[in-house]
Amino acid sequence: DLELVCGQEVLESLRKDINRWKANYERATWDKIKEYINIDKLRKDYFTDKTSNLNTKEKKPIKTRYAGFNKEFDEQLKTQKSYSVPDSTLRQELINKNIDIVLPMYRKFVNKFKNVQFTKDRGKYHKYDDNTLHEKMGQFFR
Repeated sequence: DLELVCGQEVLESLRKDINRWKANYERATWDKIKEYINIDKLRKDYFTDKTSNLNTKEKKPIKTRYAGFNKEFDEQLKTQKSYSVPDSTLRQELINKNIDIVLPMYRKFVNKFKNVQFTKDRGKYHKYDDNTLHEKMGQFFR
């Protein structure tokens, strides 16, 4: 019906705009968080392969990445909860895309350091398990 009223060209232009806005949203929302958890970009000389008896210098980058992720994710959680996406299909699509962007990267990050003794209080840094992260992201736009 809308196509008859507006025409195919207008609808195609709107679809392109929506896709561009989605891409901008993804970059603005996740780029900073991805900097903390993207282990493909870890400098090999900056992170140790040791799992125990790490010195302070070896522990600090791991703690910094976990703390940075936690801070940024908490901010995004607060921000995203304040957004309204009235269209239920678009809302679920955005939630699923967000989960697809962050969760695999977070799992890889956690797996890299799960056996590394970088702190006595792991819970201070590893605030989210997979299920909790997934659940929190499902609360976006509500």
